[in-house]
Amino acid sequence: MKLKRFLFVENTFSLIPEYCWRSSQMFSKRKLNCLIDDTNIIKDTTSNKASKKLSDKVIEDIVGVWVFHRHGDRTPIRSLVDNDMLERDTSFWKSRIPPGRSYYDALSQKFPTDVHHGKIGRNVFDVDDDKEPYGFLTFLGMDQMKQSGRNFAARYNTYGHCTVDGNTKEECDDNLDFLDSWDVKAYSTSYLRTVKSLQCFLDGLLGKRKPDSSLNVSYGNMTAANYLINDPPNSSPDVKVKINYPQCGALNAYDMYPKLMRKLVDDVVNTHEFELYDKGATPLAIRLANYLPGLKNCSNSVGPSGINWIYAADHFVCRSSHNLKYTSHSNFHNDMDAEASLVAMSDQTIAHLAWRFRQWYQHLPLLAVAATQPLRELENQIRLAKTMEVHERRPFVVYSCHDVTILSLLYSIGGKSWQNVWPPYASTLTFELVDISKKLEPASHVLRVSFSQDHVHTPSESVKPRPNHTGVVTVLKLCEFSDIVSTLDKGSVHKRDIKGEDCQIKNQNTENSDVTNRTK
Repeated sequence: MKLKRFLFVENTFSLIPEYCWRSSQMFSKRKLNCLIDDTNIIKDTTSNKASKKLSDKVIEDIVGVWVFHRHGDRTPIRSLVDNDMLERDTSFWKSRIPPGRSYYDALSQKFPTDVHHGKIGRNVFDVDDDKEPYGFLTFLGMDQMKQSGRNFAARYNTYGHCTVDGNTKEECDDNLDFLDSWDVKAYSTSYLRTVKSLQCFLDGLLGKRKPDSSLNVSYGNMTAANYLINDPPNSSPDVKVKINYPQCGALNAYDMYPKLMRKLVDDVVNTHEFELYDKGATPLAIRLANYLPGLKNCSNSVGPSGINWIYAADHFVCRSSHNLKYTSHSNFHNDMDAEASLVAMSDQTIAHLAWRFRQWYQHLPLLAVAATQPLRELENQIRLAKTMEVHERRPFVVYSCHDVTILSLLYSIGGKSWQNVWPPYASTLTFELVDISKKLEPASHVLRVSFSQDHVHTPSESVKPRPNHTGVVTVLKLCEFSDIVSTLDKGSVHKRDIKGEDCQIKNQNTENSDVTNRTK
């Protein structure tokens, strides 16, 4: 096994916020290279010939893993076609999703849900009712999440903490069950697509590994009933998907604090700079509405450009994922010029949407509300993980959330370095707590943060950059991470508003705002 593989080492310091960068200079490039080694920090075995045989598998501990993933591929939030084409459009998207909640019910027999009825004053999945097939996880998205789970299993069954009865990793069986080493916890926001995405991720992470297992079959190639026959619930571990629990740490601040987030967004939208730039996109908005008539019926735009950019971007992203022409199911079907025009506008639309959110997340009060609670929860869990005994299972925590959640966390830890990144479906933001006590004194742990736009690297894969794959890694000392959280906490000038806000979410709030109905 080849161990010496590195990810973007030269650019690592540019990914660390400026206020953390100065204190990071104490890490020499040699030591930083060691930290960024994609196979984790390896023990120095070169001075002991007898131990060189172990150099391929003796690896320093990853003693905690926290994964924030965006849900898998989904259908558009709403249809933008003419009313006379709506039936055809709806029929197409229905063919891309499981019927009703059949697969959710099946997956829930293996990974049941546990709902905490807390601040969000609505029932789970209320926002999904009466909207099928729009905003639903597709078969493609389910397969994406299962594959992501498989990749994480391959990585962390090979690298990181592994103990059984006090034995170290190198003394353990290579086929050690994942749950013997890792204490898996799973949390999700209260959307059917995020919950089911997490269930599919767990299916890949903890499912059967036999070659003929349903793990290797696309969900779309079998019914939910056959899925349970191939892989019955009694073969699954006892891992529940917890929904809306306090440990979720406001994974969706737009739902948790809708009034406050709308106010903070308005603070940005009403600035002269925002109004001027957004107004410049009005010609693009008008051209889009000419081809996508559903945009004209959206009265919930934010800013002078006059359309809902979430819906516009959705049209391009979702159709591209399913090899569907942008003009399909419209009065411009088979119009080559119209298709060419929409192709030309697709990148501009997504770029303008990304610019809008970039303005929001560069506004510290807004970023603080969106990111402080998840990062504070992470900080608390890290403190506990550092004190665990060697024989204890270590935390492996998965959070199923949305693109805007991950984007807020990226901006929190990396500032402007992430300004051109938009988290695609099934992308992951992973925090690894790495024990470096044998490598760098007096520090005992560092936090390695990686963002992957498709899936994590596995032992058998090359880590060379691939198109549309960042593989970005940055390393933070724990004091630096705490500084980031403290800075955000100080920037949260609306703590009283957070505590006092009535978090009841009414249907019109969920449906009628470019803020609350962002690209989830």
